[in-house]
Amino acid sequence: MKLTLSPTQFAFVLDGLPDKQGVLPVNRHEVVALVGPQGEGKTYGGGARLLAQAIRRPKRRLLRGALIRDTGVNIEQHTIPSLRAAFGAYAQIRALRAGGWCWQAPRMECLMFGIDDLPDLNRLQGADGWDFLWLEEPAPVIGGASAGLREEVFSYGYGRLRGGGTKWVQITMNPAEEAHWTHRLLESERPEHVKVWNIPGGENRHLSAEDRERVIRAFADRPDLAARYVRGEWGTVLVGEPATPEYRAGRHFSSQTLTPLPGVQALRGWDGWHHPSLVVMQRTPRGRVLVLDVLRGDRMGMRQFINVLVKPLLNSPRYRGITTWRDVGDETMLTPDQSDTSVTTAGVVNELLGAAFEGVSNRWEPRREAMRTMLTQDVDGDPMVRLSSTARLLHQALNGGWHYAKSQSGIVGRLPMKTPESHPGDAFSYGAVTLCPWLAPIAQPTYTAKPRALSYAGR
Repeated sequence: MKLTLSPTQFAFVLDGLPDKQGVLPVNRHEVVALVGPQGEGKTYGGGARLLAQAIRRPKRRLLRGALIRDTGVNIEQHTIPSLRAAFGAYAQIRALRAGGWCWQAPRMECLMFGIDDLPDLNRLQGADGWDFLWLEEPAPVIGGASAGLREEVFSYGYGRLRGGGTKWVQITMNPAEEAHWTHRLLESERPEHVKVWNIPGGENRHLSAEDRERVIRAFADRPDLAARYVRGEWGTVLVGEPATPEYRAGRHFSSQTLTPLPGVQALRGWDGWHHPSLVVMQRTPRGRVLVLDVLRGDRMGMRQFINVLVKPLLNSPRYRGITTWRDVGDETMLTPDQSDTSVTTAGVVNELLGAAFEGVSNRWEPRREAMRTMLTQDVDGDPMVRLSSTARLLHQALNGGWHYAKSQSGIVGRLPMKTPESHPGDAFSYGAVTLCPWLAPIAQPTYTAKPRALSYAGR
């Protein structure tokens, strides 16, 4: 069989491919991904990799594995027609009585089924004898609008690939939202065993100019979707109106880790409830605001959040030079617990960190104006606000993840929606109200950390 491949597809297929004597290359990877715009041949590249691997295997050894999508409907309506159109006689696909399909080709057998719920993970129990796992389009078009594949599918399937020989997970997809787990795996925290090939737009010579123009027109009114499906960029899909439209990733978000300034007061902005969040900020002597770190706890209380996530960060050498802290946050954190009036969320912060928590009004208008001012101002030619690469949770919030609801008739809600992304945004807004010189002058430190031998957090 002759495979016609683009340069990026060829590099993707070649990775991990044995030579004609069956010798494996040294630079093979356990997790590989082919990422690119719509219509650039990602599914074709994934199928070509399997066929090439099968051809190079010993004659009596079958290449076995599975292709998984979010639903069987998507496999039947999209994946199977694409494979048959691309590989013809080499794509003999039959339905299975137990559900799903089986793709058979010379020296290869690939099961195909959808996993749209965690109980369906039981279908991966046979992965011990597989050579590969193929995750096709694991990210939804819009979060919540279609299922997508959960991270547990990747984690469980990857862990089940055992035994000798070449074993790998391959992912073919359009770029996802930055909040999706694939962004962390393939982009922001890519480990050494993961390799990604990005197909540039226009590389597929078999996609006509008319088809390309049609895709561009389809997303003309949705620049967020055009970034993913036309230009092949990771980003945030807007499901409403952004709470901070003044934010610009290229202007405000650094690709580097910003270093705390020793001897300069640092501010900790807090938000509570089921997703407690912390934003660590500093205002430099020049008047710039550096967002150094952002943490969020998912479905945990403030005490657990501080002990598990916050203290390890603040006790690290990164904050050794910070001796003066200020703690601000939602004024409702001062409200006593209904089950014990002596307990408040702010009191937990004070107890565990030796802080003197200050409540800030949660009225939206002052917080919105403070952020708008900070995000639109320059200081000596540089943006007033700069986020460290370690503040990605806040970047995702300000980049559209924190948003107002918008009805089909175009009516926009009065307040931003409460979502997991909104909590780092709220924590930042309390710090913005406190630090923005146009709305609230910098106050003197309310708590000075005493030097401790075992802690840099002040307690």
